[in-house]
Amino acid sequence: MAIKYNFDSVPADVAVVTDVVLGGGVSESGNGTLTFTSSSPVSGDGLFIMNFQNVVDLVVIVDFIQFNAQNPTGDDLEYYEAMLEDNETFAKHYNEAAPYPSNVIPAGGEVVQFSPNPLRIPFSAWGGGADKYVDFWPSRYEGGPGGSTIPMPGSYTAKIQFEVEGDDGGGDVSTGYNCECDDAQPTVTLKQMRERLARRLGFSVQVSMGALPPGMPELLDDFTRSAHELLYHRYSVMRLRRMFTWDMVPGVRFYDLEGNSDDCPRKLDPGKLEWVGISQGDSSWRPLVCGINPVLYGSHSMGIPSHYEVRQCIEVWPAPTDESWQLRIKGDFGMSPLDIDDDVLTVDPEAVFLQALANAKAHYGMADAANYASQATAYIRSLIAASHQTRRYVPGSCTPAPAVRPLLKEN
Repeated sequence: MAIKYNFDSVPADVAVVTDVVLGGGVSESGNGTLTFTSSSPVSGDGLFIMNFQNVVDLVVIVDFIQFNAQNPTGDDLEYYEAMLEDNETFAKHYNEAAPYPSNVIPAGGEVVQFSPNPLRIPFSAWGGGADKYVDFWPSRYEGGPGGSTIPMPGSYTAKIQFEVEGDDGGGDVSTGYNCECDDAQPTVTLKQMRERLARRLGFSVQVSMGALPPGMPELLDDFTRSAHELLYHRYSVMRLRRMFTWDMVPGVRFYDLEGNSDDCPRKLDPGKLEWVGISQGDSSWRPLVCGINPVLYGSHSMGIPSHYEVRQCIEVWPAPTDESWQLRIKGDFGMSPLDIDDDVLTVDPEAVFLQALANAKAHYGMADAANYASQATAYIRSLIAASHQTRRYVPGSCTPAPAVRPLLKEN
């Protein structure tokens, strides 16, 4: 995801703001936001001029947080656009294009609230000059003399930001940390596992006829779920690790376990965490300390998060001051439910089959139950051994360094 920096706190290695001029009812309110109030239908459109020198390619973006338009004239008017102008080409960049949206402001001074589109000036629009500036008009509407567009009275709050990380204005660019949503293991459903177990228990004819004895489907499904859950919790090799990401919100400490912003529907198992931290985009990463001592609640409530705790949700402390941070967790995703025939196993299906079959044969008093229990153990051991990858612990495989002859010194 592209990184966004507020214009009033942008790092010097991104851009240097050399001057800010405000007027016409515009004032700064901190955290990159501007507020504007104007009651005149013919002037006072607000003045915001920002001079800056960029160090990297960037996008200037203006996002409206709140917008209240007021029409003091006698006719209904239509909102047209907000506008940014750059000094390199003096090109005007609008947030709307014809046909204009039907944001009609009725006559008689009535206040109408709506959300204009954001404004963006991509780096490709700038010329080669070192010192740049933007001139911002927050609102214009059709209704001036001769049908011209004039400033719209009202009030607004807008956020001015620099956006970096290679975005050319067409969308976010981010680094991926997961290969695929799912692994490459065979896809086996609950129904397929039930039928395979029934055949190995001597019910092949009934399976082919689609008529297992009453109560048997439920029993075999229970064996499957029990083996599935046992293997998931007992052996880490049965669980697949992923990176999970939450977009953090200024002033918000609590994040839903299932509210991560990843495209993959897999959800984090809160009991299987390997690393928890935060990042500012894809460049600046820092770990979070597990556990929030209640004493911390008496200190400042906003800043860069340093601690986390998982209860009914994920809590961070302190709450972030801006939206540039993301919560990152490396951990295992939880088991998928096994409730209906088409539900797919999360754990290695062969391991589940051997474990469930050993339990089922023992339940029916079959003599070869122990054979399948041994097969299940051997199969799981082979999976664990393979998970070590290039990490091998073979005695004598490492050649010790030659001994260093001691040096004798006289007193």
